[in-house]
Amino acid sequence: MKKNNLLTIQEFAVLCHSTPRTLRLYEKLGILLPVTRDAQNHYRLYDRRQGRLFYRIKLLQSFHIPLKKIPELLTQEDNGIFLDQQIKEL
Repeated sequence: MKKNNLLTIQEFAVLCHSTPRTLRLYEKLGILLPVTRDAQNHYRLYDRRQGRLFYRIKLLQSFHIPLKKIPELLTQEDNGIFLDQQIKEL
């Protein structure tokens, strides 16, 4: 992956209409990790294609799914049953 295709945490946050603080939290929870870190300044670097994952996380949050459960859901192929249960609880 070329370095010039990567975005800093601030640039990625703007792209996703979010904040660097949110992205740092997602990283801490293992939900959305930067693709790499700059070797010189240790900046977190994201690929713009990670925006899809970011919005998937936001969609799951809109169903009131706790952030701690989201990593498990992101690895499952079919989230339908879980989401049906969440909708019934709303």
